[in-house]
Amino acid sequence: MVAGSGLASGVLEIISFAEALRQTDQQRRHLLLGNGFSIAAHRQFSYSSLFGRAFGETDGRLRSVFTALETTDFELVARRLNEALAVVRCYEPGPPVVEAINEDLAELRRRFVEALTKVHPPQRQAITDDQFAAANRFLAHFRRGGTAPLAGEIYTTNYDLLLYWATLAAAHVNTNDGFGGPRVTWSAEGGRQSVFHLHGALHLYEDEELVTTKVTYSSSPLMAQIARRLAKGSLPLFVSEGTSAQKRLRIEASPYLHHALGRFSAACDEDDASLFVFGHALAEQDEHITELIRDGRVGRVYVSAMDPQASRRRFAGLEAGWATAREELGRPSVELRLFPAGEAGLWG
Repeated sequence: MVAGSGLASGVLEIISFAEALRQTDQQRRHLLLGNGFSIAAHRQFSYSSLFGRAFGETDGRLRSVFTALETTDFELVARRLNEALAVVRCYEPGPPVVEAINEDLAELRRRFVEALTKVHPPQRQAITDDQFAAANRFLAHFRRGGTAPLAGEIYTTNYDLLLYWATLAAAHVNTNDGFGGPRVTWSAEGGRQSVFHLHGALHLYEDEELVTTKVTYSSSPLMAQIARRLAKGSLPLFVSEGTSAQKRLRIEASPYLHHALGRFSAACDEDDASLFVFGHALAEQDEHITELIRDGRVGRVYVSAMDPQASRRRFAGLEAGWATAREELGRPSVELRLFPAGEAGLWG
């Protein structure tokens, strides 16, 4: 481990997870989860695995885009297709190409969700009790009793059910996802919600009146119900747009997503709280999220990394950009600190 102040030395600080917890012992800790949280339990959530399920060797035009870009990253392909769309509209004959790209963007969304349901554990029992116990020991660091002032909030950009299943498996973590009533409908009223799906999730659906409901276990497992809905052409509530600006527009159109991002913004504006980030790259395509941290008041951001030394340079650049923005806005300074992901004991 490397000791010392990142701000004083100009070198991003790497600390242990235990030290990160010690430093924030008297603060509310908010948590932002990315795909690394789920991949740690189920490797098939990686983009390469999803790509293998989404496309066969002989698939045509859309698969050739992945090949041309030398990637299996669905978000990158969506971003490049949208960029191509903007350029092609400037030329003649534009309409046939525009139509083809729009068709492929819709196909990309559908294939991504289908692939996710194929690789997803079919039911909660596919994850062991010991794994859920470990996950909830990790989550408990952020909920701490479930009441103010030390209970933080949990935010995720993941679409899968692992966080939902984990919170169902441990009452002591004391979370609330905002859904209830006969139709299991979401409501912003009451202010008790503590888990937020920033980009939607497989078990969330939004109807034409923008009412968001949640699929719950009845006579069949959740994934079986979701697969049946998908076969009928019903897609869950999820943000699949490639650029941050497009994601922001999609979020603004959904009361649930808009509320979730607003709550994350409020969490980032707490100068007496800290933010932990696990399994999230804080990359350009999620600028609508990172800019809320950058422009907020939260003083310390603790980020997991599989290899902190290898990640140090990139995150040091991110910290420097945030510090400059904070200074220009007259906001409190911010320190970003890395901790080894493996030390969190996530999923055992």
